[in-house]
Amino acid sequence: MRPEYNPRVITANHEAGHALAYIELEIPFAYVEIMRPVNVETGDIGFIRTADGLIAGQVVIDFMRWLKEGVELTPEDNVLISMAGLAAEQLDRRRPHLGKNDVRSSAKQDYETAISITEGWLLHKRYHFDSPEAYIKDQFQFVHRLLKRDRPKHTTLVSALLERGRLTYNECMTVVEAAGNAWGAEPRDAACEPPTKFANR
Repeated sequence: MRPEYNPRVITANHEAGHALAYIELEIPFAYVEIMRPVNVETGDIGFIRTADGLIAGQVVIDFMRWLKEGVELTPEDNVLISMAGLAAEQLDRRRPHLGKNDVRSSAKQDYETAISITEGWLLHKRYHFDSPEAYIKDQFQFVHRLLKRDRPKHTTLVSALLERGRLTYNECMTVVEAAGNAWGAEPRDAACEPPTKFANR
């Protein structure tokens, strides 16, 4: 099996993308994990089907910590986090593309979450896009640029996730703390300028 088609590596890239987005937005989580092949499709867990079962991955939120620390997750940040997994899978592409064939069934929930948030909060109208899909595409391309700029952090996080299987938020912070630049230094050339922590750092 060629490395780029290794389901476990794809899952690690995807989940590390989500985790790194949380980290750069300074939003703590409980842990991120990729699991050995399992035979049951469950809830909010992303998965890739293989002959041995399902390679699954997830980022588990620490809601109690959010409450205690007054953590705020804005709709804009939520969309960016949702698209970070898909963007991370395309880091080797020169031109990332968000189309029907790019959203595999296991990541479909991320896309549907982003659509639901965008429609619910009218983000596309707030930032003058013609449709929810156009806004999401812009955010997908934006987070792809950020992940690519921070590629050393992502690569290191993927390696640690493949080695250990599960990393807590603090362990992820330790893994990436010495690498890369703050995302806030990235200039936005897109049509929208959402008031997220990305723009403020």
